[in-house]
Parts: sequence; C-alpha cells; structure tokens
Amino acid sequence: MNSTLRAYLELSRISNAPTVVSNALAGAALGARAFTTEPTAWSIAAPAIACTCFYTAGMALNDFIDRDIDAAERPQRPIPAGRVSAAGALAYASTLMTVGLALLLTVGALPFQLGLALVGCIILYDVLHSRTAWTVLLMGLCRGLVYVVAAASAGIALDASVLGPAAILVLYVAGFSLTARHEAVAFAAARGVACVRCAYPLARPDDTCPECGHREGGGRLRIRFHFSLLLPAVLLAAILFSPPELIGAKYRSNSDIAMMVTAGLTAGFLAAWLASATRLVELRPPKIGPAVLMWIAAIALYDTYLLLLTKSFVLAGIALAAFALTRALQRRIAGT
Repeated sequence: MNSTLRAYLELSRISNAPTVVSNALAGAALGARAFTTEPTAWSIAAPAIACTCFYTAGMALNDFIDRDIDAAERPQRPIPAGRVSAAGALAYASTLMTVGLALLLTVGALPFQLGLALVGCIILYDVLHSRTAWTVLLMGLCRGLVYVVAAASAGIALDASVLGPAAILVLYVAGFSLTARHEAVAFAAARGVACVRCAYPLARPDDTCPECGHREGGGRLRIRFHFSLLLPAVLLAAILFSPPELIGAKYRSNSDIAMMVTAGLTAGFLAAWLASATRLVELRPPKIGPAVLMWIAAIALYDTYLLLLTKSFVLAGIALAAFALTRALQRRIAGT
C-alpha cells in the first residue's frame, strides 16, 4: 500500500467507517418503514456516503487539533510522524465535509440542514473533547444523527421509530466512549494521581495536566468500568421498537417467522459479543483498546438487528458484512 495513502487511512480511522454505512442503512429503513415510503437507491446511498465523509473528516480534524498532544504522547500518529502535514489534514477534513454536505443537498433541504447540524456536533466535539468528559454525549449524538439524516432522506425524520433507536445508540456510544477516554491511563493506575478534570495520569500531584491544561493539580486516580456491564442491555432495548403487528398475531407469514428467528439469533450474538468486550476491561490490567474496537464493531451488529426488525433482509446482510469488514480492517489499521 502506498505510504501516503496508508497515512491518510490511519488519520481517518478508516477501519471503523463501515459502521457509519450500516448506521445510514438502518436509519433509512426505519424512516421508510415509519412513513411507508419507498426510498430510491440514491436516497439511501447519498446519506451513507455523506456520513462516511463526515466521520473520516471528524477523525482527521481530531488529529489536527490534538497534534501537539500527539507529538508528546503518540508520536507515531500521521501528523507528528510527518507522514501527513497539519495543513494537509485540515484541507482533507474540510474537503470531505464539503463533499458530504453537497451530497445531502442533492437529496433535499431537510437532510442538508440535519447534515449541517451533524457537522457542527463533530466540530464541537473535536474542539472540546479534551476539556471535559461530558463531550462523550456529543460523540454519541454524532452517531445518533446519522440515523436521523438517513431517515430524513427516506421520509420525515422526527418519529419515535427513528428517534428511539437513535437515542439508544447515543447512550451506547457515550457509554463506551467514556471507557475509551481511559485507554491512555489504564496502565498508569499504579501512579495513583490523575487530573481532577479529565482523569489523565500525572507524575506529581502539582503537575499541570498535559492533556487538558488543568493547573490545579491532581487527585487519586480511580478507574471504574462496571457501568460497561450495562451496554448489552442498552443496545438490546431496541426490542421495544419491534413491529407492533407481530405482538399477539394469530397467523404469521414466512417473512415474519424468518425475521423473528434471525433477529433473535442476531440479538443473542450481539449480547455475547458485548459481554466478551466488557470482560476485557474487567481484567487487571484492563485491555481497553481491544474492548473499544469490539464495541465499535458492535454498532454494525445493532444496525443488523434493527434492519431485521424492519424485514429489510438485504440491507441487514450488508450491515452484517460491514461488521465483518470492520473487524478485518481493525487488524490492519488502528481504529482507536
């Protein structure tokens, strides 16, 4: 692989991008089902491509903003290593955001406006993420908005059948992002001192935090991951949005039976996958990086589950393939 191309792929965290595509497919299917519309191929493809552009742009912008921190702590990243210039990363991110918005404009005014909101959340997260842990909610909102943008391309977006699964995804992503913030500090717990604002480890209690710049010293470092046990329950709460016509039905079609069986199998696999990831962070020392990669890949499994509930079997197959592709790419290009 060309070294420059690989550097930009690393900058983009491209290994996680297939989960954005599956998000867009799920959002489109939920929107179409809620409003009994028949989306065109372009109204499905455009938000999928646009949101992938936004995701990769956001990752590049994140590295651009964090380039000084990365130079000290992660010198192997593309910008501090000199494989991508800071100006090149900023131009790359700006171009991708512009392309994404242009694609949404071809679908309609509402998808474009929601795309602007998504871009705004991405930029806000990148600027603020090192200052407070509460920005994990912004990270989750960025993912949830992918559903809304895609649904708006297929119909009217503001409906519980779209916003409910999107809200579940927001909570899920915020939850594992809170754990991911501790990836750099997990092996420093023995020091016992951390920034009171962002939990980054400090060599001495009176040090200025190199991560967020807090100047009032640190306190005892406490890392708790028990909330990770809730993540399977959060995602599987999507069963609340199962098709109501199946409840209490005396007769079910073959497609209904196929949906129930495949959705049940997918839910079981999803629960087992999430439980395996959670066990990784309960180890001592915790394996946070591998767990986060598993949690990211599980997003595509969640999308598969939702697509099966809407009986969108072809799209569900694509989302399942996105899960497999994400895991394959994560072994070649760093996803965190």
